[in-house]
Amino acid sequence: MRGLLDGGWVDGFRWYLQAQGLSQHSIKNYTNNARWWIEWCREHEIDFRSAGRDAVTLYLGHRAETRKQATVMLSLLCIRYFYDYLIEEKEAISNPARLVKYRQPQAPPTQPFSPEEMRRMYYACQNFREQAVFLLLAFAGLRRSEVFSIRRADCDFASGSVLVLGKGSKYRRVNPGPAVMEVLDFALKFGEQLCPFAADDYVERLVQRLAKKAGLHGRIYPHRFRHTFATTFLEAGGQIDELMIILGHARPEQSMYYARATQQRRALTRMQELDLPALIGVDRRANITVPAELVS
Repeated sequence: MRGLLDGGWVDGFRWYLQAQGLSQHSIKNYTNNARWWIEWCREHEIDFRSAGRDAVTLYLGHRAETRKQATVMLSLLCIRYFYDYLIEEKEAISNPARLVKYRQPQAPPTQPFSPEEMRRMYYACQNFREQAVFLLLAFAGLRRSEVFSIRRADCDFASGSVLVLGKGSKYRRVNPGPAVMEVLDFALKFGEQLCPFAADDYVERLVQRLAKKAGLHGRIYPHRFRHTFATTFLEAGGQIDELMIILGHARPEQSMYYARATQQRRALTRMQELDLPALIGVDRRANITVPAELVS
């Protein structure tokens, strides 16, 4: 037992998540949600260690009043993990959050960056480090946390490969190509670690700054580079099993998501090329009167 204080439970939960190999970003989200759940239980005079399904459902309803569906779904996932921890500590006998069914929102399809957008962001880089981070995201398909943790000791410049520590504390090698490795070599001449910063949000802040400088709009975030890499790899003739190894996916279904996105892009391009109205002889201008003010 790590103590009965709320902070003690949250700290213990943090250690539990670190042992599971989760990223620092995920650990922060999970522990914050556990803290909010504990505080809500205390305000409603509920012992969180013995809370039931009804209490979890009521809490999610409270969250849904002011938050998006995806945020509420994340809260449920975090509470499930928290009770897994409590059960392991023998402080709970069941996981009430696993009895709650909540519909997973369908996320809109991620749009890959266009070649022009990629070029504009690359030329917005100010030094070798920023160029190396950008190139690893764009041409190695690495996650934000994977780029952040790269050190010179992980790089084999002779073979052109980088050893990456991925999810679940699993290592894999990627070969991003000689141009990327050359920039990475220059970047690491200034220090042992590519990103020698305490805050692990450096990569995300860099991406947003590059996008702003390049004049891009919309949702710009590191994982969008991973999506762009995957779809480009498949469109160039890469195979699903190869992509699975490169991206460090544990299950083929994870890589198939990118295959479906690629197929969708091909289908929409083909649909546009066909010009179906023209095939059946429909003149889009027929029976349409153009206003006089629009006639030049």
